[in-house]
Amino acid sequence: MDLAAIKEKIRTFQYLSRQDMMADMKLIQTNCWEYNRLRNPHLPPMADLLVTICEDAFKEVLIHNPPLPLPWLNKLIWFNFRWILS
Repeated sequence: MDLAAIKEKIRTFQYLSRQDMMADMKLIQTNCWEYNRLRNPHLPPMADLLVTICEDAFKEVLIHNPPLPLPWLNKLIWFNFRWILS
């Protein structure tokens, strides 16, 4: 899993919930710690920060928007995360 794969899944409306997207983000975080901890020690903290930013953004979305039907959820995810994934 990588950010390009997440971007494509958002663009093609493949996520069924916020939790699905966060599971992929946390997989990236876990893989970053596993494979970059020794070779590129500056990357794992960045992965942690990215997950935190996404969690905070979803909290903001939940505060300002009621639950939405699935097609709208993907559009909302795309709108709120396109700046992270660009």
